[in-house]
Amino acid sequence: MLNIQKIIAALLMVLSVETFAEVKIRLAHELPLTHYGHVYIDKWAKLVKERSNGEVVLQVFPSGQLYKDADAIQALNNGSLDMQLAVASYLSVVIPSMRLVDLPYLAPSPYDLPDLLDLSKPLGSYINTKAKEKGLNILAWWAAGDVVMVSTEKPINSTNDLKGMTFRVIGGAPAESSLKNLGVEPIHLSPVLLTTAVSQGTVQGFESTYSFWKIFPNAKYGTNAGTLSMLGYSVLASDRVWNGLSDKHRLLLIQSLKEITASEIEGVKELDKTDRELLIKQGRQITSLTPTELKKWKDLTEPVYSQFRKEIGNEVMDLLDKQRTK
Repeated sequence: MLNIQKIIAALLMVLSVETFAEVKIRLAHELPLTHYGHVYIDKWAKLVKERSNGEVVLQVFPSGQLYKDADAIQALNNGSLDMQLAVASYLSVVIPSMRLVDLPYLAPSPYDLPDLLDLSKPLGSYINTKAKEKGLNILAWWAAGDVVMVSTEKPINSTNDLKGMTFRVIGGAPAESSLKNLGVEPIHLSPVLLTTAVSQGTVQGFESTYSFWKIFPNAKYGTNAGTLSMLGYSVLASDRVWNGLSDKHRLLLIQSLKEITASEIEGVKELDKTDRELLIKQGRQITSLTPTELKKWKDLTEPVYSQFRKEIGNEVMDLLDKQRTK
């Protein structure tokens, strides 16, 4: 009788362990620990663990520990990675239509990008459908800060000031074409190589958020050119892990991420304000284009839309046009 009781107790223990086994999800990104993107992903991980009573654990791997951004998207695509916080434009590696995020003056402000690509709207829904065809699920869009034109040599107040300058560009082919239309020679450089290039004077400027600009003390001039270039981030999940979750766990992840996303957008706005004030105190000169000059920049870069329309896709461009004109 005693042996039977021991067997039953052991079986109950095994069942209990199986019932409450952790669901571990590996989430990778390329951002450093101090970046606000990591800060909010970390907040999401803690919130998920708390609300699931430890059932769901997001294991966050920052700073490219597992993969660089483009490689991580491929890893999601083949199911060898679970989740990723990715720079939005890197999605074009597997979804060509995502090149649209590199189009000039896409939204009124960088904080409006998540709303433009909202999954409940036609454009966002279309892009997520294309992502699903590649084994990816877009869970949320996050904002990044204002992108300014930082110059090491002189203030930039007009296109005349840009002539002959070499600028490090953010984004892909559409972003490159925008700068070329303004008279700039665009160049792609990693953050490490950019630091060297700025110190050696081989580039005269770079597109940058206020936060990133802080690490370049010799770059004195910054110009807000509106949303000539924008950054954004997407939270992605592979089909393999997403389809393997229970309805309860998927709902938990979506609801908690929605809260974190709202906090991230407001947090970036506040961070922009704080970093801008700090840069001014450090003696940096920050200006904005006049309304007349801003219109000139918009007119010069508008042809990029027709230039890349076929490459991005007529269907997605039609959806974009409808949302932008509302």
